Amino acid sequence: MFGRVVFLSFAPSEFSAYAAGGVYAYFMRLLGKTPETFTVQDFYSGWGNRMLGAMALGVRYIGCDANTRLEKPYEKLAAFGKGQIANQPLKKAEPQIVDRREGAKPRWRAGGTALYFQKSETLPKSLIPAKGVDIVFSSPPFFDGNLVEEYTGTESDYETFMRTSLVPIMKRCLAAKIWVCLYIPTNMYNDLKKEFGSAKKKFKFVAKMNNLNGAYSNSNIIYCWKSY
Repeated sequence: MFGRVVFLSFAPSEFSAYAAGGVYAYFMRLLGKTPETFTVQDFYSGWGNRMLGAMALGVRYIGCDANTRLEKPYEKLAAFGKGQIANQPLKKAEPQIVDRREGAKPRWRAGGTALYFQKSETLPKSLIPAKGVDIVFSSPPFFDGNLVEEYTGTESDYETFMRTSLVPIMKRCLAAKIWVCLYIPTNMYNDLKKEFGSAKKKFKFVAKMNNLNGAYSNSNIIYCWKSY
């Protein structure tokens, strides 16, 4: 879907919905879950690949992204995933999977999907993690000297982002005994390893994409942590 889009000379996402589906399938087997009983939370939803993978499998998905400009594209993506006509209103079912004790409400819902458009660290504590979540699976803005994915409203400073957003969120989720899986570059993994130790599991996948310089492929790793 996004392979032909050029974004600052790079394709906007090397992560595929197919790779997300593979991760979901693995953890459903590991946890003895079915799609109807499996819930994933994504604190940096980005371009929607993990949401689309969840919808393809019928997995419940709770997403959050600070870029409010993605709200309409996400609505169209959800409509596509549910087999709806893009220019018709999105059906808004209530899956009852989001904890509302602190009054937080997602911007919209579609079947088993709920989306928030704000900084993840500003979510109510009862949503970090949300009630009933089985795994956290996300891809925070990549760091390469600077944050190379600067979504509207996100921190542009790497140290600030790590200290105020990613690390505190990981601490809360790991304290809840939930698997936390991140698609991140090696340098970010090395920094997180100092805080949380080595990942318990690693998934490797190859992405084939296109940019201004032509076709290319990258080998990428998803890192997963768990506290016991």
